[in-house]
Amino acid sequence: MDLRSIVAQKVTEVPTGEQATVWVAEGRATALRRAGRSAGPRQLGGRDGEVIELEIRSSDRLAREITGYGADAIVLQPGSLRDDVLARLRAQAGALA
Repeated sequence: MDLRSIVAQKVTEVPTGEQATVWVAEGRATALRRAGRSAGPRQLGGRDGEVIELEIRSSDRLAREITGYGADAIVLQPGSLRDDVLARLRAQAGALA
């Protein structure tokens, strides 16, 4: 792991103007809901929830936040953010195993 390159990437990361679409379980992830805009209700995996749209200011920060909600927040788009969150969840699961 090259910490210098990781820090350099995060320090120089600038807002992209890109949007993320995230499904959030009903009654969960309140801070994430407040940061975004509702795109309407949606069931996912038999669970009630809501799709929200979030501006990606820092993909690393947003990925960390979404990862913290586990199965209560699912990235629908963009695929790169979804892949990042899934990799973080897998790493956490591996660390706990």
